Amino acid sequence: MEQENVKILNRGEEDEMELQGFRLSRWRLAVVGLGVLCTGGFLLLLLYWLPEWCVKSTCTRTTVQDAQVVLLRSTDEFRRWFLAKVRVMLAPGRSPFHILDTQTTTTSPFTPSPDTTPTAEKGPRHQTSEADPGQELIRRYGEYQPTQIRYFTHHSAKYYWNEEAQNFEVLTGLEDLQGSCSALHSEHSTGLSRNLQEYR
Repeated sequence: MEQENVKILNRGEEDEMELQGFRLSRWRLAVVGLGVLCTGGFLLLLLYWLPEWCVKSTCTRTTVQDAQVVLLRSTDEFRRWFLAKVRVMLAPGRSPFHILDTQTTTTSPFTPSPDTTPTAEKGPRHQTSEADPGQELIRRYGEYQPTQIRYFTHHSAKYYWNEEAQNFEVLTGLEDLQGSCSALHSEHSTGLSRNLQEYR
């Protein structure tokens, strides 16, 4: 059980680390809070300098996928401990790289809205042009639920949860992509799609 929940970050790289998941425990937090009061804050200072003790005294073990706090240990000769809080952000796709067009909404963008359908009073050729753009967006994206992306930050690098790999992966930038400038320009030169513009 102990080794099953240990994941490896940055496998084979210089900053390779072991990762374990923990969930905050209310009763442990209360006991530690009482201990901090009794020691005049010395226990808090001790737990700040010893992240392994801090996590193990305030949290219970859980899977990495459900973790609220992650405990990291470097695999180099120093074997240093780090802790990081897992945060949640909302994104329009399944990961920070996906876009709104990959999600389906309740209504197709090409479906006419009730405000623009022909009516008997105005005749079949007349359409109302007074549709409120805000109401149109609410109608189109009213039931759209953004995806929750779980991530943590360690040494100024963001690691996000990847469902396919069942592990946290570093969020890379343009400098890490394998591609030419012309390919990047041709792919993104048209700007944001209409759906993404309306969503934002």
